[in-house]
Amino acid sequence: MRMKTWLTSATCVAALTAIRCQALAQNSENAPNTADRKFVKAAAQSEMANVKLGELAGKNSASDSVKHFGKTIVDDHFRFNDELKRRAGRTGITLPTDLSTKRKAVIAKLEKLHGAAFDTAYLRDMQAEHSDQYMRFYMEMLKGHSLTIRAFAAINLDVIEKRGKLISGMEKMHGALKGRRSGNAKR
Repeated sequence: MRMKTWLTSATCVAALTAIRCQALAQNSENAPNTADRKFVKAAAQSEMANVKLGELAGKNSASDSVKHFGKTIVDDHFRFNDELKRRAGRTGITLPTDLSTKRKAVIAKLEKLHGAAFDTAYLRDMQAEHSDQYMRFYMEMLKGHSLTIRAFAAINLDVIEKRGKLISGMEKMHGALKGRRSGNAKR
C-alpha cells in the first residue's frame, strides 16, 4: 500500500513538474521583448487613427468610393483591434489608449479638409500609413520574440498588403477623375 501511494505521489509530482516546465517554456517563447512591445503600441495607435480617419472619410469625402473605403476600414479595424487586444493580453502587454502625436496631427489636418481636397490627402495618408504598417508587420513576423505577436503580424500581413494595393488603385482612379473634372485630362 505504501509503495502504491508513493508511486502515485511520484507520478503526480512528475506530471506537475512536466506541466510546469512546459508552461515555463511556452512563457519564455511567448514573453514579449521591447521590440514586440513597440510593435504592439505602434499597431494599436495606427489602428485607432485609421478608425478615426475612416469615420472622417464618411463625413468629409466627396467620393462614394472613398466613403465606402472609410467604412470598410472602420469595420475591419474594429475586428483587427479586438484581435490585437486578445493577443496582447495573452502576453501581458497593455495597449495604449491614446493616439501618437503624429497621428493626432494628421487627423487634425484632415478634419479641416472637405471634398476632393480631403479625398486626396486621405488617400495619400492611407497609402503612406499602410506602407509603414506593412514594413512593421513584416519585420515583426520575421524577428519578433513573442510567438503570439509574431503570429498576429503574419496573419494580418496579407490584409495590409491587399489594402495597400486597393488604396493605390483608388489614388489612380481619384487622380484620373480629378483631372477630368478640371478639364486637364489627357484625351
